[in-house]
Amino acid sequence: MALTGFKNTRSFGDYSKKPFKVIFVRGELKEGFVYVYRVSSDSFIEKPKGSHQWISKKDVKIIDVEKFSVSSLKDFWRKATEKEKLWYYKLEEDLEFARRTEEAYKRHERGEFKSLPVDKFLEELKARWFLS
Repeated sequence: MALTGFKNTRSFGDYSKKPFKVIFVRGELKEGFVYVYRVSSDSFIEKPKGSHQWISKKDVKIIDVEKFSVSSLKDFWRKATEKEKLWYYKLEEDLEFARRTEEAYKRHERGEFKSLPVDKFLEELKARWFLS
């Protein structure tokens, strides 16, 4: 997350309760400052719908930047429970799988793939992955 992208940290937002909280899965905030960026919402889409996750495939225009001391925002942060950590790392794996699948699909659409008869494909699969 851009707002909590401190070096060596992993976090996500919990929108289920008010006020919104940032849950730290790994790492923690150090004393100092946090910058909150307000950006133009013109190019953002919610994906998937109802998820509170918004993405933009275009460059985003920064409207305003606010600087807060970490200690003044302590009510907005907390450490993740073990259950939340398991959920987060499973989600990271799923997202990586989706990213790699999308890349493979795009390579296929561009014609960058190998076509083999089924018997040759199974031989290569066994040789590469040691399947019997």
